[in-house]
Amino acid sequence: MDQFLYTAMTENAPDPGVDAGFAPGSVSLKPGGSAEVTLSFSDARARTVAWKLTVPDGVTVTPAEGTVAVPADGSASATVTVTAGEGASAGVRSVVVTGDGVLDRALPVQVTDGTGTSRALTADFSGASVSSIDLTSRKTTDIAVGANPGEVVTSADGRTAYAAGQGSNTVSVIDVAQGKVTATVPVGKVPAGLALTPDGRTLWVANYGDGTVQPVDTATLTAGPPVRVGNGPENMAITPDGRTLYVPNIKDNTVTPVDLATRTAGAVVPVGPSPFNIVAAPDGRTVYVSNSGGSTVTPIDTATHDTEPTLLVTGQAYGLALSPDGRTLWVSPSTGDTVTPVDTVTGAPGRTVKVGRSAFDVALDWNGGTAYVTTADAGTLVPVDTASGAVGDPLKTGAYPLAVALTPVPVE
Repeated sequence: MDQFLYTAMTENAPDPGVDAGFAPGSVSLKPGGSAEVTLSFSDARARTVAWKLTVPDGVTVTPAEGTVAVPADGSASATVTVTAGEGASAGVRSVVVTGDGVLDRALPVQVTDGTGTSRALTADFSGASVSSIDLTSRKTTDIAVGANPGEVVTSADGRTAYAAGQGSNTVSVIDVAQGKVTATVPVGKVPAGLALTPDGRTLWVANYGDGTVQPVDTATLTAGPPVRVGNGPENMAITPDGRTLYVPNIKDNTVTPVDLATRTAGAVVPVGPSPFNIVAAPDGRTVYVSNSGGSTVTPIDTATHDTEPTLLVTGQAYGLALSPDGRTLWVSPSTGDTVTPVDTVTGAPGRTVKVGRSAFDVALDWNGGTAYVTTADAGTLVPVDTASGAVGDPLKTGAYPLAVALTPVPVE
């Protein structure tokens, strides 16, 4: 029924704007390296498009703006050169195309020396461990952490991971290459969510039991004073500009924005039932909230904090990931066995993919080619080809993996 409604809606919807695309859709560069990328625009009607690229530190793009004439039911293109700075740090940057009437799209640019292998890390709630999985060799290493880990995140260079121990009220700091905990940081009651600022200097912790969020200085590993938010803060997201932290409050049915410059909470945004997970779009204009008490995802305009039309999915909306280009949400139900892609422009859900029981969380690799879904009952991580929907062989994790994170770049 949902698919029928969306088909009817999209067939009768007004022209959403000029579609933009990059070819190739992602670029991996060594420091000092460069690549040519074709930027294309298409629309149903003829128009002149003035476009501009938002370019992050560590990367340059030439030209960074221009104008093209798009014919009716046709396309026009421009060629740009993307270059990684000689001293650029390892990580993934987003180059975003914008313009009047243009549907924003991001180009993920990975900067890496190419050594090492990519890793997936799962927070194994019943195993008191984080599983570090080499995605090339498929070897799994279980790392003992605080009790009942429910969330894990990685640094931009993939060398450090942080795990929230809900049963120990601590955050474990993990050296990913060595596969061991290097420090343990005491925090508030029942740390449920983690979010790193884009500069990597601050780790924010959502203390579910206290109704607070708390900063941890990643250089000194000292926890700062907590900031009061709503009831039951869960997973969090920070906008790409590093200015605002968004906190879903699962018991309040709200999201609290926190100004990171002043470290003060703003007015709450009402959303759907039991908001659990949240992700920020690469252009920073929208955050998406999964409402785990139902089958909806709520988009929030970050400029106005108005909610936009709700997106419907099949089954529960729990785990949430956004493709690096900003065009597809992947939604998993902790109570179900599938993962569903959702078009962020039209709101239309794609074909559900069956992965296994208790599909708690989902994460995408740096270029969006593969989605990785935790199946808690089986203790596995299931790879899904995002283009074809083909399911790969499961990867072994520890007991009851609730969350997953991918290193943005290979780790040696």
